[in-house]
Amino acid sequence: MNSSILGVFVKGIKLFEMNKIQNHVFKNFLENLLTDLENKLEELKNNQYLQVADWDQVKELSGLFEIHHDIYDIDKENRGVMNPVIIRKDDDKSGVEMK
Repeated sequence: MNSSILGVFVKGIKLFEMNKIQNHVFKNFLENLLTDLENKLEELKNNQYLQVADWDQVKELSGLFEIHHDIYDIDKENRGVMNPVIIRKDDDKSGVEMK
């Protein structure tokens, strides 16, 4: 087993539970990753050689929706501690709004 799947494995078999601080740090990481990913996708959309790409497929393969889902799950676990996340798949922008 390598380090890239260790975290998923440990979380999957519930060897430990993340506390609220760890969840908050992880959520911040995911939000930063999401922002960087969306900025990169916009940059690539503007590339003249990539104009014919299927951007819905690119978004699907990039893991964009999974990141949204992970942020939503963290907020659901910490309901009342953090603001809820609203997910809009059909939006070309971030898809995350803080209330």
